[in-house]
Amino acid sequence: MRKKIYSIVLAGTLLLSPAMFFSCDLEDDDEYCHNKGQLYCESVDKCCSSDLPWNDGHGSCYNTLSYCRKTGWACSACY
Repeated sequence: MRKKIYSIVLAGTLLLSPAMFFSCDLEDDDEYCHNKGQLYCESVDKCCSSDLPWNDGHGSCYNTLSYCRKTGWACSACY
């Protein structure tokens, strides 16, 4: 029984290990974003959809500057 538990724990660890190391997105750049047909948000190195051109500096994208400003963070335009 103990061997079976160790095997399950080991298998789970091996399956989850790559997710722990690669779960965060790599930083995007303007060429990468534009190749995807999206806008590049320099303040957070992130792509935003072309219909969401405003970024609050914390990773969220907004369709208008007024919605972005409601977050209380400094907003910038993505290009």
